[in-house]
Amino acid sequence: MKKSRYYKKLFIFSLLLSTIPVIILGVLSYYKAASEIEEKVAKENMQVLQQTRMSLEYHLETLDNNVTQFILSPLFTSNYERRLTSKDFVTYRDLLAAMKRFQTNKLWSDEIELINFRENWMITKAGLNYPSETGYFRKYSTVKEIPNSSAWMTISQDNVESVNLVKKLPLLTNEPKGLIRISIPKKEISKLMNGNKNIENFFVLDSDYQLISESRSWNHLLTSDKLINELRRKEMENGYFTLKINDEHVGVNFSKSSYNYWTYLSIVPIGAITKDSKDIGWYTAIVCGIILLATIIAVFLSSKHLYQPILHMYQSVVSHEGSKNILNLKDEFISIRNGISQFQDQIKSQREHLKEFFVLGLFMGQLKVEKINEMVEDLEFNIDWQSLAVLVIQNDVPEKAKYKEADNELILYSIKNLISKSVPIGVRFPPVVLDDYQVNIIQINEKNPKDHNKYLYSLAEEIHRLVQNYHELNIRIGISRPYRNLANTEHAYKEATEALRFYQKIEPRTIISIDDVVLDHTEKSIFPKQVCQELIDSIKGAHTEEAERLINEFMTTVTKDNVSFQQYQNIMVQLLSKLLELVEELNETLEALFGNKLLFEEILRHKNIDEVRNWLTKTILPPILEKYAEKQRSAQINITVSVISIIEKEFTSNLTLEMIAAKINFHPSYISRVFKKATGLSFSEYLLKFRVKKMKQMLRETNLKVSEIAEIFHFNSSASFIRSFRKVEGMTPGQYRKKYHS
Repeated sequence: MKKSRYYKKLFIFSLLLSTIPVIILGVLSYYKAASEIEEKVAKENMQVLQQTRMSLEYHLETLDNNVTQFILSPLFTSNYERRLTSKDFVTYRDLLAAMKRFQTNKLWSDEIELINFRENWMITKAGLNYPSETGYFRKYSTVKEIPNSSAWMTISQDNVESVNLVKKLPLLTNEPKGLIRISIPKKEISKLMNGNKNIENFFVLDSDYQLISESRSWNHLLTSDKLINELRRKEMENGYFTLKINDEHVGVNFSKSSYNYWTYLSIVPIGAITKDSKDIGWYTAIVCGIILLATIIAVFLSSKHLYQPILHMYQSVVSHEGSKNILNLKDEFISIRNGISQFQDQIKSQREHLKEFFVLGLFMGQLKVEKINEMVEDLEFNIDWQSLAVLVIQNDVPEKAKYKEADNELILYSIKNLISKSVPIGVRFPPVVLDDYQVNIIQINEKNPKDHNKYLYSLAEEIHRLVQNYHELNIRIGISRPYRNLANTEHAYKEATEALRFYQKIEPRTIISIDDVVLDHTEKSIFPKQVCQELIDSIKGAHTEEAERLINEFMTTVTKDNVSFQQYQNIMVQLLSKLLELVEELNETLEALFGNKLLFEEILRHKNIDEVRNWLTKTILPPILEKYAEKQRSAQINITVSVISIIEKEFTSNLTLEMIAAKINFHPSYISRVFKKATGLSFSEYLLKFRVKKMKQMLRETNLKVSEIAEIFHFNSSASFIRSFRKVEGMTPGQYRKKYHS
């Protein structure tokens, strides 16, 4: 009876544990698929709805533009405000002909009216009429009060509703003198929409949510207050919602026009949308049913198999003293107690497992010194060592490796087993796996302390070779400093993991010691000052290529020696500081050039030299170089302006480039190069050209003799003046004066 009851519980529990996730997965899959299908159909319908809306509005806007062009035409403006009589037949004919051209090949208007309230005349297709004022105000009083210059309105006339484009005349007035109305039958709107075969059940409502397009199958829904109220509540331009009216569940896509305030609708029954999802539901149900059936069979067989050991144990216990003692529970518990005692004895024999737990406790810092000493003695560890060290192994998983990160734990355990078999027990504690590392405490038996690090490196290289040969894995090994007391194991573990974390800062390595990343107090920092100064000078000169070359040279200089991690960080921080000092020299702020970036944190966050080089050349240098280039261009412009100003003021004196250079404190060759680049002329050419210009002015505007003008401009003689003038103008000063006065 006990067997039957326990077996049933085991079977039911296993069945529920297996079937409930399958059922939940099937239900969630169906609802997820149905939701995605409905969303997809809604998006597709919205796209077609937008296309149809744009197509219809294109024709409406074309008609609107045609009417506006007519209102602004000379034909209209010259005739509208005067009174038309039967004598103005030609004018009437021209106006009517122009209005008939409003309709397009896609949009036909059945009625066109041009009305002048003040002069009391109206032009229609039927002719020129003079309506009575009473009838006129009764018919058009609401039209006159439209808030805008034009509007699309639904107007009922003779029990026939039509869509009307109404424009006040003149445009942009609050007191219209008349109006123009173009009436379009609703069937024309429906015809335009029916031309789009990509969407079914497409409708248009006017600004008052009255139906414009024709609909036979959805009149009961389109006139529903529930639908209209839902549309009024929607403030967005486009959207989708579901609605249930009269036991009919539908999906509604809507798009509201900002042009004429119409609402475009696409209504599709939810049943049509979810047709495909129902097929998926049946398919999911069938698959889940098959899985459930297979699960029930598997649970039945596995439960029976799992029950066998319990049955055997029960039979073994109750039959231990023979059939006469089957119901003797005391003897049964004695047998179980004896079994537990035997199991405890087996645990004591599993000394290696206890050793592993002890080692884990050392790494995690969970053991006090007294407990450590006690367990070392109880577990019979070898304590004859000179010093200890921690080796931390990390699996390096490249993008195309044979092993993936999901297998990392299995890989670490395989490395642990390999070390257990390959490295002698006398030189190690039991290897363990902790966090994402395989961790080892190594016993160093070398008596000379200088040989300790050499021994650790050789052992690490041997482990690296073994792992590569047996598992074809790339691993990294971090090594702590040697230590004596087991209580310091936690600190040594942190040192080894710290070495691994920073292994890429200087260069990628497979084996790295904490001494490689921590700077000795006696070590002096090496900073390439000469290269740095050349880099600063190239930046100030706005030489982009030279600056990038010097960045590369700086990095090469830093890495040619085996610098430590702290030393590397100090050098990078110094370099960045000197580059940012240039920003202060420019009177700029770091926020203006680099935003709110934490630059010093960024440069220390990069993994290796190449990343730092790319970051400096792409993030730091470009904005600084651009600012210095702007400063250089501004200085060159100021030099050119200063030179021209001096020439214009002192053109009659014997100006030289050296004289101007002394005045503005720049080297003559630099001024010459900048001036020619800016003006296209050398200094002497520009000076001669300007002086000749002033000479010509004196020849035209004064009666001074040529010799007097030559004396003003400090020529040695009149002949020298004539030669210089002829060189530029191709004629003598006298010929020029004669030509000008003639």
